[in-house]
Amino acid sequence: MTHQLHCLHTIIDAYTTLNVTRDPSRIEYPWHVTHCFEYIRQAIMCTGDVALEGAATTFPLGEDGEDLGGSDGWDAKHVCKDYGEVLEYLNREAVDQNKWI
Repeated sequence: MTHQLHCLHTIIDAYTTLNVTRDPSRIEYPWHVTHCFEYIRQAIMCTGDVALEGAATTFPLGEDGEDLGGSDGWDAKHVCKDYGEVLEYLNREAVDQNKWI
């Protein structure tokens, strides 16, 4: 989970760099971004949440107030891990208390 969050941060950082500079050469370690997309893909495939689709959405309405369709997952029941328990486990099992991620 920590590697997944690290990769999400890396992807967001690369996206922000592209959005601000419009220059792909400014992305530090582009190979790392590619690795992170693959890592996130694997995480999604391994822990796929089939409950994500719901009817409600926070998407904006169309120009005439019409529902443009889609789902953001807020209207579905998810089975999630207790984040506090995950952090407790990570803190307890950290090797030599090396917590650089």
